[in-house]
Amino acid sequence: MRTPITLRSAGARAAALGLFTLIACSKAPTEPDLHVTTPKAGLLAGKWSGTVEGAGAQSPVTATITQIDDRVGIQFETTFFEYGSSFTGILKGEFLKGTLGVDGQGGIFGCQAVHGPASGTASTTRIHLDIPSIPGGRNLLNYIQCPGAPRSTIELSR
Repeated sequence: MRTPITLRSAGARAAALGLFTLIACSKAPTEPDLHVTTPKAGLLAGKWSGTVEGAGAQSPVTATITQIDDRVGIQFETTFFEYGSSFTGILKGEFLKGTLGVDGQGGIFGCQAVHGPASGTASTTRIHLDIPSIPGGRNLLNYIQCPGAPRSTIELSR
């Protein structure tokens, strides 16, 4: 049989009362922190459309966005990036920062995907991404020069 724990001294009772007050009066883990500016999960999720522009060319683009907490994934459909492209990044407040991947046609003779940084801003109605030039690479057999991506800008709205 266990012996019950008792608080016999006034000091022990005061310490226990202080600990209980600290726990009871602190913010609950589910209470929102008003100083955090990351949007709620899914705020950007859905279908978007717009343009991608770079190297003197402009193409229409559609985007499917997924968002979990501050993590954002964007799948682009456009002829600007011949084999497809996607973005993964973090949204902090209105600032979006991550990596743009430009797909290659794959296979042993084809080009592999290249990746580079991308950053911009996002709101519930508009997304702007700046992409610096992403250098190309070579295919797996190292004899075909594969394209990268020119310095470009992606503008999306819904």
